[in-house]
Amino acid sequence: MRDNQSIHIEQLLNASIEQVWKALTNVDDMRQWYFNAIPDFKPKVSFKTSFLITNCGRNFTHNWIVTAAIPKSRISYTWTFNEYPGESISTFELCEKE
Repeated sequence: MRDNQSIHIEQLLNASIEQVWKALTNVDDMRQWYFNAIPDFKPKVSFKTSFLITNCGRNFTHNWIVTAAIPKSRISYTWTFNEYPGESISTFELCEKE
């Protein structure tokens, strides 16, 4: 069992902050690269969404709650599953680089 361990990934993208923010927060864009089953998403603190993904015969009911939303800067949400214990936090932080 892993507790309180972080995974940090830094990615340089050839895109504007506006484009990346839209990809991270607009449900139609999120469905293209994340999960097609996302029913709705709003980059607003306390927004909640749930959706089911089945993989290799196992169900994963995703429950997300937005915990931070700073436009074009940072989006965070908790991530739990109905079927499995534990909670994760996903955070995307954006910054411009020359």
